[in-house]
Amino acid sequence: MFSEMGKIDISIFKLNRIFVLLTLVSSCFSAVPLFAETFGIASEDRFVYPRLQDMGFVDVRANDEVRRSDAFSRLPAVYAGAFDVLYRGDLAKAGPLVERVDDLLFRANHAEAARMLGSVFNQRYDGSRIVLGELARTLQPLAGDLEEFAFFMSNFLKGYPNNEVLFFTTEGLDRHASYSPGRPFLWGEAPYDTEEVDMLDRVFSTEDAAMIPFFAVEKFEVDLWGSDVENARGELVEVALWKVKAGHIVKEVWDGGRWHRNVLVLGDKIR
Repeated sequence: MFSEMGKIDISIFKLNRIFVLLTLVSSCFSAVPLFAETFGIASEDRFVYPRLQDMGFVDVRANDEVRRSDAFSRLPAVYAGAFDVLYRGDLAKAGPLVERVDDLLFRANHAEAARMLGSVFNQRYDGSRIVLGELARTLQPLAGDLEEFAFFMSNFLKGYPNNEVLFFTTEGLDRHASYSPGRPFLWGEAPYDTEEVDMLDRVFSTEDAAMIPFFAVEKFEVDLWGSDVENARGELVEVALWKVKAGHIVKEVWDGGRWHRNVLVLGDKIR
């Protein structure tokens, strides 16, 4: 009798194990939507690693307005600033171009992205030197680094032909002056209202640098006077100057201190 009862107990134990196993399997399947919802994973037809979404991943099935907004927010500041100048923040107008530029930057094709922007500005403003100066003054603080700004402008100018930009750091300078050779008038600081710029208001300054846009065939001079200002480490602040044309950058650097330099800009050369 005891042996038969033992068999019954063992059978019941096996049935319990099977029931528990089925319950666990069922609970695992029911937990998939909760897992997907918790970690931001699309469970309908594909899986997306949560890290991609953390990095600003945009689902291609999202509506166009969301895609444009997310693409705009991902742009480096210098590109976002250019779009703000071009479209005054109107994403409805900027959307298609934003998406193309965002795709180029995603593919690490920064040169083509900047060239494309330059081409759009050139078509809109007909290669205006004043617009180029105002744009440079707006974007330079957003670039974060003057070397990066020079790289951006060298590619931007591929789409904005027949124009170049000269700019130099001002922290290590006592003063500077720019002018056309043989003419007694110094170039002044361009006001922020570009509609009232005088023909001699050629210098566009920021906190870090002074910028001079010019046509490629122009000849002009810049006088620089160094100062004995020191940085936080007690070192004299050096002065750097860049001449940027489409696809080409020339750079000069001078040690800090009291000195005077005359820079002649002529075509592709500075001396």
